[in-house]
Amino acid sequence: GATLTLPLEQENRTPMHDQVMAWVAQHLQDQEQQAATALTTVNQSLATIDSERAQLAAAVVAAQEAQAGAADHLKVKATASAECLSALNVQREADADGLVARREKQAEAEAVVRVRNSVVGTQTTLSELMTGTVEEKQVKKQVQRVHAFLKKAEGFDGSLLSALPGVLQKPAGAMSQFEQAAAGAAVDWLRARVAGLDEQLG
Repeated sequence: GATLTLPLEQENRTPMHDQVMAWVAQHLQDQEQQAATALTTVNQSLATIDSERAQLAAAVVAAQEAQAGAADHLKVKATASAECLSALNVQREADADGLVARREKQAEAEAVVRVRNSVVGTQTTLSELMTGTVEEKQVKKQVQRVHAFLKKAEGFDGSLLSALPGVLQKPAGAMSQFEQAAAGAAVDWLRARVAGLDEQLG
């Protein structure tokens, strides 16, 4: 009896075993498919992350380059501005120096003009005294004026200076030839002085 039932039990278990194996195989296949799908999703997500990281890295590089470019541009502008300011300062100093020089030259010229006017005035008065065209009551005053000017004048002959007051107070017709020559020498000296001042004024 036992030898007959064993094959029957094996025969009865075979379909169930096949079903179990088929279910297991199906279940494994489903899990493998799910795992493959999950892996695909993960790979896609990683690819997206890598792409975003690459874009972000590129954006960072671009921002750094732009910042560096802006810094270089700013540095160039700052350098140019500094050079321009330096040039303006140099020009301003040159203009200031030029203005000072012009003012000094103008002041010197004005001083020379004042001296020239005094010399010309003295020369005119001296000529009027020599020709007798000064009013009699003004003669002494004008002689003193001429004498005071020539006394201060640098380079005028001392002996001639001493003789002039007495000569100039005489009427024109009463002057000797020597006295006329002395007065004439004073006039010539004043004319030469005017010529020198004119040359100095350019």
